[in-house]
Amino acid sequence: MNDAELVWDDLHEKNIFDAEGLKSFDDFWNIEDCEKIELQVQRQHIKEDGEITRQTVRVPFKDKIYFLKRTSGSAYQCIKNEYNALNFVVEFNLVPPQVSVHCFDDRTQRGFILFKDMDGFYSLHDIYNKTVSKDVLEKVGDTTKYHAKIIDIFKEFQKSQYFYRDWMAKHIFINPETDNIGLIDLERFLPRTEVPFYWSLPFIYGYKRKKEQKKLLKALQINSL
Repeated sequence: MNDAELVWDDLHEKNIFDAEGLKSFDDFWNIEDCEKIELQVQRQHIKEDGEITRQTVRVPFKDKIYFLKRTSGSAYQCIKNEYNALNFVVEFNLVPPQVSVHCFDDRTQRGFILFKDMDGFYSLHDIYNKTVSKDVLEKVGDTTKYHAKIIDIFKEFQKSQYFYRDWMAKHIFINPETDNIGLIDLERFLPRTEVPFYWSLPFIYGYKRKKEQKKLLKALQINSL
């Protein structure tokens, strides 16, 4: 039994999950055992012995949607990076996903974060592929009207002391009601102090920044900033 203490970011939701028996690290790590929840795997990397190295599952619970991200072993640090990044991205007027509960166990090198669904936000990927409702598509309209704001955010980011190599359409979200821009999957959003020292060398630094730009150009389906 893992006795690592859960850290509830939303105490109101703690009571809701407690009432259904989801109270401990093991309860969330082995959430498949909860017969009341029908999980939907979003992505996963699981070893042949069944060890979860990296996995994200969609969790419908009490008329709400959550996303449980679990990592272990060599991927364990990723989950801690992501939690820290939730505070970093707001510096750029980006909206990160909210957290219900998280737990990191350095002893066993396992950790998880339970994210809330980003209500009102829709990824560029889903908008491009029209996997959202017609009503949402009408509200969003022409996605190019969001480009200026996203590009301004990105340019400020590239002047900063952070790196992030996952500026992809599936990670960039738009809220058509507020025009806010969201960003998810932040495990590679790192401060300069936490990347290898050689990333600061001019050639490598320039290469990293250009790689970020290429990702964003592809995400926005444009040729230049």
